[in-house]
Amino acid sequence: MKQLRVLIVEDSSIQDAILSEYLEIVLLAAINTDIEVSHAKSMAETEAISKLNRDFDLVLLDLNLPDSFGSETLRIARSLFDCPIIVLTSMTIEASELRKIGANELIKKTDLNEKKLRENINKCLAGLLCSKIGQIESSISKINYFNRKAIASEHN
Repeated sequence: MKQLRVLIVEDSSIQDAILSEYLEIVLLAAINTDIEVSHAKSMAETEAISKLNRDFDLVLLDLNLPDSFGSETLRIARSLFDCPIIVLTSMTIEASELRKIGANELIKKTDLNEKKLRENINKCLAGLLCSKIGQIESSISKINYFNRKAIASEHN
């Protein structure tokens, strides 16, 4: 399996370390894949990382950063990354509101544990896998169509 790229956007060093540890447990043990974790402590760092054109498979996003707050943090992150985003917050905010803005999942920091993170990552990566399968099936259909046309034109 390919290496999984994850971006943790979290200004708290303690929370960042906890998330990194949970990711190692969840991803290495559960799906037996290598992971590459990048870290950003602010929205400015997040934007700088996005300019490196690195394709992430998953973003773990704290909504309260030194230079960005609340739903605006999610709006900016969604504009930067085309991958699942799991929002981590201690704010009281409706999950439905965040999903409208672009969050795939929401975890309250008070509820954060290895099991909760695993469940949310599984949901996000299952959706990503289904999307990739759909793209592959579409490509195969196009190839089959052109192959049939080529064969038909050879017989004419």
